[in-house]
Amino acid sequence: MSRWWSPRSNGRPADCRQVARVVQQHLDGELDEQAARAVAQHLEVCLHCGLDASTYRELKRHLSRLQHPVDDAVVKRLRRFVDQLSVEK
Repeated sequence: MSRWWSPRSNGRPADCRQVARVVQQHLDGELDEQAARAVAQHLEVCLHCGLDASTYRELKRHLSRLQHPVDDAVVKRLRRFVDQLSVEK
């Protein structure tokens, strides 16, 4: 289980901040089964987090289509940008 993850007894995430910390790992398939299931359930019912995950998914999809490798600095800037959008909502 992710060190940032501490689900409540009902298996749902404690709050959106916890999901925000692990959404990238979730989309990359890096979470264990319990955490992945809890994040997926949260994304289904939380419009805010669901939109964030969709944005990350689209960025990943577009970046994967590029013919040249993407510079790590560019990826970090994009992640900061999306994180900032998330805070402004």
